[in-house]
Amino acid sequence: MDPTTGIMYACSSNLSASSIFKVDLETAASTRVGNVTNSPGLIACAFDNFGQMYGYDIITEMLLSINKHTGAGTVVGPIGFNSNFAQGMDFNEVDNTCYMFAFNNDTFRGELRTCNTTDGSTILIGPLGSTTPGGLVQISGAGIAERFTLSPIYPGYQSSINFMNAEVATSLGKVFFIWGFAPGSTFIGGSICNGSRLDIKFPQVVGRMTADIDQFARLRFYIPLNPAFDKLVYTQAVDADTCRVSNLNLNIIRNN
Repeated sequence: MDPTTGIMYACSSNLSASSIFKVDLETAASTRVGNVTNSPGLIACAFDNFGQMYGYDIITEMLLSINKHTGAGTVVGPIGFNSNFAQGMDFNEVDNTCYMFAFNNDTFRGELRTCNTTDGSTILIGPLGSTTPGGLVQISGAGIAERFTLSPIYPGYQSSINFMNAEVATSLGKVFFIWGFAPGSTFIGGSICNGSRLDIKFPQVVGRMTADIDQFARLRFYIPLNPAFDKLVYTQAVDADTCRVSNLNLNIIRNN
């Protein structure tokens, strides 16, 4: 999934040509974006925190940077191992590290690797599954569980101090807390996280906080007594260092 747009993508190959698709998460219908050039055997793909798509090829053993709008693939560099069978990859939302859930045909085992998206090189972390002799583990899809999340407004009273908590933010990084009164699709402009998408129509910044060393940021703010708050309030947060956008919360603000 592209974290800047919320669009899900899939990649496919018949070992002579490769394609990427957009996937509708409500109907599962797929729409082909285009052919991935320079890639006869695209085996896995993933997005970094800034919306750049990457994938690696099981035939050429190369990492590619992929244009998500056209499918055009640009070779980054060799991954440095003999990949075969099922593979998976994902980026850690906290530090933007690329991980490969690989199968190495030379060692004939599943392996967890990090990948350098500047030159394509990978570093072995260790075998997946049993460590003796290494486990014949094949992973065709995988993800990193950590996610930048925002709590609902609490206690949720007008004429009162309220709080929102953001978790798994960038350590010591800036977090923007956003609210609005209607859902929608709004793209951020300006110099910070330009092009990232919010799920709020006419969003407003409630406040900005610096996350602590444990990746936690708490916003303390006052909600005045106002008829505007007698309706539903939508909230999200933006991690300014990585441009990750949190989950969308629907809040009910009470007046007593």
